[in-house]
Amino acid sequence: MLRQAILNTLKENPGAWVSGEALSERLNVSRTTVWKQIRHLLEEGYAIESASKKGYRMIGAPDLLSPDEVQPDLTTEVFGRQGYFYFREIDSTNNYARNAAQQGAPEGTVVVA
Repeated sequence: MLRQAILNTLKENPGAWVSGEALSERLNVSRTTVWKQIRHLLEEGYAIESASKKGYRMIGAPDLLSPDEVQPDLTTEVFGRQGYFYFREIDSTNNYARNAAQQGAPEGTVVVA
């Protein structure tokens, strides 16, 4: 949730600097907590530049099918709304989807890798 809020803020300000202080005040967390979330985003492949006295700015997003990248742009009413499972790697998305369906996954559940 916090990670997503930071990501959304950076995406809402493409190419613009967003100060760590502004992020921490907006989200009511410490600047250290913001930096930890930025590190996680970097590990996931987001290109985020940081500079002292300026803050952070997103300069690129990874080419992923993660929920963070896909769900905000979905225009569907059912598919991917209640169940969206993303894996960097999995033996079989079909097997996972079949098992999820057998365990009661909602209609429109999406499984991608």
